[in-house]
Amino acid sequence: MSNEKNEFASEATVSLEKTTTTEPIQAEATDDTPVTKVRLRAFPIWLRVIVVTILVIAAMIIGGIVGYSVLGGGEAADVLKIETWQHIFDIMNGKE
Repeated sequence: MSNEKNEFASEATVSLEKTTTTEPIQAEATDDTPVTKVRLRAFPIWLRVIVVTILVIAAMIIGGIVGYSVLGGGEAADVLKIETWQHIFDIMNGKE
């Protein structure tokens, strides 16, 4: 009986080695034809990059509006004007 337990234990051992391959995973098939598993992402990486970029730009615009209108006391729409930014850069560079 103990001999059977040793054989069963050796068969049940699982290897936990990390693999760093980009090739499709080959699964065992019941017949001789190999089955390839392809991972489909519900939210592709290129779409994630676009969404994150849009969210960062939106956060910058909203932050500028809140900072300029609430903290600075100006009009909220003025933060989107080029003249306002030119005036800010002139102050930063010492032209005014």
